[in-house]
Amino acid sequence: MTHDIHTSVMLVELNVSQWTARKMDKRVASAVAQSNHVGEDVGRYYKSLLDPAIIKQITSQVNETRKQYYKLTLPWADDGPRVLPSAMYFDFMADMQACRLQFEGLVNGFLVDYPYHREQAKLFLGSLFQDSDYPEPATLAAKFGFHLKVTPLPHAQDFRCEIGGEEVDKIRAQIEAETRATMQATVKSAFDRIMVVASQYADRLTETDGVFRDSMVDKARELVDIMPKLNFTNDPELTRLTHVVSEKLAAHDPAVLRTNMTTRTQAAAAAKNVVSDIENFFGGNQ
Repeated sequence: MTHDIHTSVMLVELNVSQWTARKMDKRVASAVAQSNHVGEDVGRYYKSLLDPAIIKQITSQVNETRKQYYKLTLPWADDGPRVLPSAMYFDFMADMQACRLQFEGLVNGFLVDYPYHREQAKLFLGSLFQDSDYPEPATLAAKFGFHLKVTPLPHAQDFRCEIGGEEVDKIRAQIEAETRATMQATVKSAFDRIMVVASQYADRLTETDGVFRDSMVDKARELVDIMPKLNFTNDPELTRLTHVVSEKLAAHDPAVLRTNMTTRTQAAAAAKNVVSDIENFFGGNQ
C-alpha cells in the first residue's frame, strides 16, 4: 500500500438516528395469545404511537441522506466506515451539511409540535393509548442525532506497541495486506457501479420494444459526473469505461433511444461490450 493511497482517500462514517414512534404492546400480545390459546412468545404486536404521516417527512429525509452518503462514497467495511476520495471531500461535506440542516429543521419543527401530537394520539389510538409510552420532550430530543466521523485510512506504521520488533513487523505486514485487499475490493465496487448501469442499458435496449424510464439515462449521466472523483487510483481501465459510458450511453436522449432503432442498437451493443470488458477484467468473477 503506497503513501499516495493514504493521502488520496479518508474514511467517513455517518450515523443518523431518529425516534421510530413505535412500541410493542404487551397487553395486546397477551390478549391475542389468550384468545387463540397459544403462548405469548408466538407473536408480538407493535403499535404506532403517532399517525405515521407525522414523522414520514423526517424518515424520508433520513433515507435521502443515506442514499447520498452511499452515492458519494465507496465501501470499506461491512456496516462501518466508507471510503471518501480526497477529490470528493468538499462536495461530500457540502451535501452532508445541507442534509444536516434539513434534518435538524424537520426535527425541531416536530419537537415543537410534539405535545399536540401526543394529545392527538389519544384519538388515534383509542384504548391502546398509554401515556407512559411517550418520552418527555428532553428525552425525545436525544433520540434524534446526525453524526459524521472522518478518520484517516489505517497505516501499518501507526502500529507501535512494545511487543518486540519481529512481532511488530509481522502485525504491520498483516495490517498492510488487509488494507491492500480491502482497497482492491473498494476499487472493484466502482467498476460494479458501471456494470449495473451498463447491464440495465443492455437489458432494456436489446429488445426493440423494451420499456425503460428516463431515469436510466439520468443514472448513467450521474455516474459519468461522479466517477472521475471516485477513481482515486486513476485506474486507466476505469477511466476508459467511464468515457465509453459517457460517449455511447449517457450521451443519448431517452426519446432518441425509444424511436431511433439504429441508435438503440448501437447503444445496446456498447453496453454489452462494457459488461463483457468488466467481466474479462476481473476474470469472469463478476
